[in-house]
Amino acid sequence: MRRLRAPVLAAVWAAAVGSVAVGGGGTMAAALLATATAVTAAALATRQRGRGRGGTESRWSAPGEPRAAVPVTAVPPTGAPVVGAPTIGASDRRSRRAVARSIGRFEARELAINPWFGAGVGICVLGLIAFASIADPEPTDLADAAAMTPFLAHPLVGLTIVAAHRNATRSQRDNTTELVEACPADNGVRTAGFLRAGWVPVVALGAFFAAYLVIVAATGPRAGGSGGAVAMAAAHIVSGLLLGAGGVALGIALARWARHSLVPIVAVVAVGFVSLRLGDGAPGEYRPRMLLSTFGPLSDEVVLTTTQAWVHVAWLAAISAATATAAMVARERA
Repeated sequence: MRRLRAPVLAAVWAAAVGSVAVGGGGTMAAALLATATAVTAAALATRQRGRGRGGTESRWSAPGEPRAAVPVTAVPPTGAPVVGAPTIGASDRRSRRAVARSIGRFEARELAINPWFGAGVGICVLGLIAFASIADPEPTDLADAAAMTPFLAHPLVGLTIVAAHRNATRSQRDNTTELVEACPADNGVRTAGFLRAGWVPVVALGAFFAAYLVIVAATGPRAGGSGGAVAMAAAHIVSGLLLGAGGVALGIALARWARHSLVPIVAVVAVGFVSLRLGDGAPGEYRPRMLLSTFGPLSDEVVLTTTQAWVHVAWLAAISAATATAAMVARERA
């Protein structure tokens, strides 16, 4: 099926070029733009999976000698176990994991080239260009920059939720539900395969955070970091990465419970509203509820301790795992 990938991403990169031209971006902005364009071109080059010449689909060949029919032993009416009947063991579990991995590879590629996810990556690129081209009168040090990473992750995470939901409801939009249900893989295996695509936004956010911190290091003040500062910075970065994986889990869970296309958008708005209320507060005043916000503390002059930062990481990991579990529990409704 053909999708509008190139037009959407081309518009994003055109906007990036325009921002560089208007803002007078320097060498770093041009390098970031060139890197993003190269990555996008590589993604677009693989969008035709097995279509036309050079496809990767295996050729069909006629079967060889017919296999002998496998005898099926009838179950006695009394419900007694059948002697010699196969049991579901380790080999069956390995087979299910192999199918889930195969689905996960396909869905990871579909998520990476989804227009909604591409728009989120484009927003990250525009943010990097803005950081590199606009001179900040008060340069930010690396510690403060790391504390901002969960906040900066939200645009990409929000669009990832929409993209994951659309991928999980693809069969409904394409009217291929009966075909999908006829496949040997059950809903549990397919859901596990969808969830395996969670590494895609994590990698994208990792690249975004690394580029952002490099820009801050190049333009900000020189400052040495103690062991506690490094641990706190690591906690903030891990929080931002967990948001990417949790976004995929939330999109899949929403698709399993509610398939309407407006559901993920409403969920993103609702989560953002609640998180903003939880993270807000008076300047310099810390509240424990701030750790429940996906943004973290948003009030001025509130700096978390190392323990509080890792508690926030644990909270995000817990709600991400709970969301993935909700997606698996709802597999019978899919």
